[in-house]
Amino acid sequence: MTTPQTTHPTTAEVPVPGPVRVPTPGAAANRNRRRPALVLVAVLLLVVSALAGAFAFSQVSTTVAVVAMDRTVPAGQVLQRDDLTVVQVNQSSGLATVPADDLPAVVGLRAVTDLPAGSTLTPESYADALVPAAGEAMVGILASPGTAPLSGLVPGAEVLLVPLAGDDGQAGGAETPGRVVTMHQLRDGAGVRVDVLVAADEAARLQRLGAAQRIALVILTKER
Repeated sequence: MTTPQTTHPTTAEVPVPGPVRVPTPGAAANRNRRRPALVLVAVLLLVVSALAGAFAFSQVSTTVAVVAMDRTVPAGQVLQRDDLTVVQVNQSSGLATVPADDLPAVVGLRAVTDLPAGSTLTPESYADALVPAAGEAMVGILASPGTAPLSGLVPGAEVLLVPLAGDDGQAGGAETPGRVVTMHQLRDGAGVRVDVLVAADEAARLQRLGAAQRIALVILTKER
């Protein structure tokens, strides 16, 4: 009788169980909490980007084209096309401006005050003809040859009106500062007719001297 042999499994045949991972308590809950937070951050970034874009668009869309000075023009001088340009300004700035469409109508008018390059025009910056401001008056001076410079006597120039002695030897008063408004060369070459803004309380005296051709004009340096 044959005795049955008992077989034992070899080591290679016995499966060895691997390490068992034990879930960390709360790990899944932490992951679940992080996901809504990331979604919230992404939504906030999208909102901020949208608001920034809307603000930039509103800034661009609210600008308007207005007339500005491309070159400095002194008071009294006629505005030329090359003196003017068009710039964009914020519509909500509250500044009084001249629309770009009105630029052609500005050409040929006179600067009421000194208009520096880069400044925007206002409806009060120019006029058909200059009217003296309060405390000022305009006098007409006939400057004969030798009593006024040959160059530099242009609208806006600061001048000194110097009384000349008459037949009686009297000079006719003190020298007075003024500002040239307009000038016209006489056709016969007898001189230059100059309209000058002066202090109102000096106007009568200067006009009498001017009518008698007893005023000389000296151009003053104007600091800017």
